[in-house]
Amino acid sequence: MDRSERERLGLYFKTLATQRELKQRDIARKIGHERSMISKIFGGSIQADEPYERVAEFFGTTLEQAQTSATALAAALGVMASGEEAEDAQEAARGYVLGIASQKGGVGKTTLSVNLASALAAKDLSVLLLDTDPQGNATTYFGLFSEGQNFGDVLRGIKPAEALEITETDFGVDIVMGGEEVRHAREQISSLEGVRRFQSIIDPLRDLYDVIIIDTAPTMGAFQQATLAVVDGVIAPLFLEAWAVDGLEAVLAAIELVKPQNPDLEFLGSVITKRDTRKKAQQSILEHLREHELANLLEHHVRTDAKIEESQIMSLPVRAHEQKSKAAQDYDKLAAWFVKEVL
Repeated sequence: MDRSERERLGLYFKTLATQRELKQRDIARKIGHERSMISKIFGGSIQADEPYERVAEFFGTTLEQAQTSATALAAALGVMASGEEAEDAQEAARGYVLGIASQKGGVGKTTLSVNLASALAAKDLSVLLLDTDPQGNATTYFGLFSEGQNFGDVLRGIKPAEALEITETDFGVDIVMGGEEVRHAREQISSLEGVRRFQSIIDPLRDLYDVIIIDTAPTMGAFQQATLAVVDGVIAPLFLEAWAVDGLEAVLAAIELVKPQNPDLEFLGSVITKRDTRKKAQQSILEHLREHELANLLEHHVRTDAKIEESQIMSLPVRAHEQKSKAAQDYDKLAAWFVKEVL
């Protein structure tokens, strides 16, 4: 099958799954594949026929019959949506790329990335997390370890984007693992080259995932500029301290810097992490941020919670550690806002 045939078949299978209210993990478990493989089949990116045959069998048909139905579905959709409507429908079907960015360390950037990804996955969205931080904290948060060799090789152009390794976690989130090798890749690519590399990585992934979250490095430079140049929106985590505005303004400056390359880039807002309502100093800083015309402070804050620290030690997203905890509830509310207002 060529690429267009695979994409039509993937769309047909995805439509059947939606109609029957089947989750990707249900299909994966039944046919003996990882859930990430089902995402790739739905996107038509698997070149071998055998996985498509197994999914067709799962739906009670043959590959040839499924191909005929897929062609008919594509033709029907072509009649239903034409011109600008078809273009809009195609664009709407592609995954949203969210950057979590901060110019300060210790503000909960990786914690936000991991737990928002987990909360979105709990809403049955297909979610991919890219760990671009050389420390690989998002990777270790899921109990994984990597030097980031594969990701680094793809970023450097040693390996093509198709060779990017995606790891399935136990929490419904797929991850591209970071590590020390990402640091070396960052040092070797220019801004323009970095944008091209990131585009070659991100564009195919948009067809496989509903949401792609990039946990960006906390330092400004060509690498972070390249990252921001390919995302659709940015959320900035903030800790309520005296220099919170400085860190926020640095993020906003970085966004403005890449706007010529990515004019549709949107600053979605800032999220307060480790909110402690008992501290009067935090309340004062919070009021100041609310008056800051560019802060775009989101109302869904994350309260300070010992369960967060416990979950990090246990290498679990907080909702997997204690679903009824304050922090888990706050991340669920933030995810609900994201789905309603952004997707």
